[in-house]
Amino acid sequence: MLGVTSPLLSSIPGVSHRFFGRIGGTSPHPFNALNTSHDVDDAPARVDENLARVRFQLGVAKDALFTVKQVHGAKVVVVDAAADALELRTTSADGLLTRSPGLAVGVRTADCAPLLLATDDASAVVAVHAGWRGAVGGVIEAALATLNADPAHVVAAVGPCIGPRSFEVGPEVVNQASAVVDVAGLVLPGPGDRSFIDLAGLCRRILERAGVQRVDVVGGCTVEQAALYFSHRRDQGHTGRQMSAIALCTPPDLDDESFA
Repeated sequence: MLGVTSPLLSSIPGVSHRFFGRIGGTSPHPFNALNTSHDVDDAPARVDENLARVRFQLGVAKDALFTVKQVHGAKVVVVDAAADALELRTTSADGLLTRSPGLAVGVRTADCAPLLLATDDASAVVAVHAGWRGAVGGVIEAALATLNADPAHVVAAVGPCIGPRSFEVGPEVVNQASAVVDVAGLVLPGPGDRSFIDLAGLCRRILERAGVQRVDVVGGCTVEQAALYFSHRRDQGHTGRQMSAIALCTPPDLDDESFA
């Protein structure tokens, strides 16, 4: 099996999910190996094979995994059985929701935080791309509004992203985050007027402020763990993208060596 899972999301029957890393794909250096983006000069055939492996791990059919063109905004799109995967890939948004059985929604990241959410009755799932701009700009709240469920029945997980020891930011980032939630414990002083901020913790705090109490932070730093994750910051933009995805289906019964 590839990637990591959230114990909370894994406890919901009828929901399959996974936070994938860079291990288990076909792409050569510097995208080795499980690059899932067609927009980073990787060979299209290799990316297609990598995405097929992602779908296999989730347990969904060809053309059943949907993504969007991520723009660090707050738009969330609803995906149903009539949606066209290729067309949706050119739609600007940063969140996807589906209520259709057998469909998966996913986001690509290389330092930003991926969020996967589900209702505890497996009636809907959501994938969210949340860099700091999206997090303070309302993408998490927009996802919850689109989900339109009692927060008490929402389960969420924040996937691997840039860690607090690596995410050095300017005062404008701290100020904007402070305008959204209490950042006590999420910000540490850096050199000069710089600070270090906990992006995963920020996303968790926004979810909890909205009333979502069941939140997993699965851990992992995309910058520090170069063998496991792509990182835009570490590799100065010349890197791949990992996928985080969630589906309304029963997780497949896979052995531990599949594509290892």
